[in-house]
Amino acid sequence: MKKLPLIMMGLLIFSLVPYVESASVGKASIDQVMLSLGESVTFGDYKIQFADIDQAWTQALIKVYAKDGSLVTSKVLPTGYSLSVPDNDNPLFYVRLAWILRSNQKILISLESELELVEGDVQINKNDAYNLPYKFNDVVIPAIKVKVTNTYENKANVRIVLPYETITATIFEGDHYAVPYKLTSDFQYFPYLYLYLKNATTSYAVFDVYLPKYPTTVFQLGEGGAGGTTPSAPGAEPTELVYNDIMYEGENLIIDINGTEYALGLNTVGYYSSFTLFDKDNNPLKSFEVKKGTGYELSEAPLVVELINYESEYKRAYLRVYAPRGTEVAPIVRDPKIEVSVSTSSTELLLNDELLVFINVENSGRGRADNVNVVASIPTGFELGSEIGTWSLDTLNPFTEMPVLVYLLKPTQVGKYELGPVVVKYYDERGIEREVDSGNPLSITVYAIPKLSVTGEAFNGTWGTYVHTQEKT
Repeated sequence: MKKLPLIMMGLLIFSLVPYVESASVGKASIDQVMLSLGESVTFGDYKIQFADIDQAWTQALIKVYAKDGSLVTSKVLPTGYSLSVPDNDNPLFYVRLAWILRSNQKILISLESELELVEGDVQINKNDAYNLPYKFNDVVIPAIKVKVTNTYENKANVRIVLPYETITATIFEGDHYAVPYKLTSDFQYFPYLYLYLKNATTSYAVFDVYLPKYPTTVFQLGEGGAGGTTPSAPGAEPTELVYNDIMYEGENLIIDINGTEYALGLNTVGYYSSFTLFDKDNNPLKSFEVKKGTGYELSEAPLVVELINYESEYKRAYLRVYAPRGTEVAPIVRDPKIEVSVSTSSTELLLNDELLVFINVENSGRGRADNVNVVASIPTGFELGSEIGTWSLDTLNPFTEMPVLVYLLKPTQVGKYELGPVVVKYYDERGIEREVDSGNPLSITVYAIPKLSVTGEAFNGTWGTYVHTQEKT
């Protein structure tokens, strides 16, 4: 086996920079490409090769070649670091070293490309279609069509026609839909097409359309080995991505590896996040820290934990966990915390005035709420003037709130009335229907419009500089 020369290690000191995500809408990736030493994978006009490894199997040399065989770029990478292709100034995509599997002498890489705007403010009328351009960034892309089958005030139904299948979806205003592109039976480019719904009416919808900056669908594994495939028989190597989601401080992820159960606990969240691995009897096996953008391979169990990102404000981390094939991970079920409040423009008004009512609905819990519906009654003595806002929502994610709901009431008679409570019905992550209200009703008073008159009267029948009254109101 080749060893890295000393000059290469010196090069590492100057060129090793972790990949930093941009402020774009995200990136598309082809994950879990497995290569043995010397093997390569073709991606568009480039060939990516696992060229060399150091003696300790902690850093790999990645080389990228052009179609004519010339070397485009190369870099020595430890786990979690990326190589920009063709260069750092204007990268089309990145080669990220996801993990080094020392025991079977392979590496896992991901090919990642930032999503870029193809066309903004694309208006598609109901029953019309939009065809993606023939080329994007000088790369020929497959024929993909987006047809709008129905539109509403806040959402649109779309049919996405790919060369090999048709996908239907409903996209809500202010949300997106991500479409993968199947490259082989084992690999996909995800998300390849990214549709963001900016505006929806009953007759048309307006989208921003995104594709990867390098939108090629040419993908082929090198010959002469098991590159790009996963071992067919279950083994003890952590090669399968079994968890790719968030965890909160204090949570445990239950992992069953071929009948042996473990619990991975997240202790603290930060640039260095702290974890503890427990056995089935809750005995701690190992406590360890993972730096953002890197991974940690456990010797106590065939597990790899990668810390992708973290949010200190919500005490949560974005993780990838790798384990042997056949591993089962129990989903973490979290509870939403729905809070609803009501306020008004006034609590006292005249009969010919109008009353504005504001409703705020927020999920301050860690769990997701589905099929959220807001119900507000019209009190006696009032009639509905108008309403603004969406009174139902498919999903209310943790630490988010619905747009403020506003409606107008007009009083029809004088008196004292009670407004509310407002009721919110939803389903938690277990599928159980829940209900919460805004609490005590608000007291509203409606007054009649007074009619006032003033009269003056001269006393003693004489007029002077002043007018005197005889104790009359």
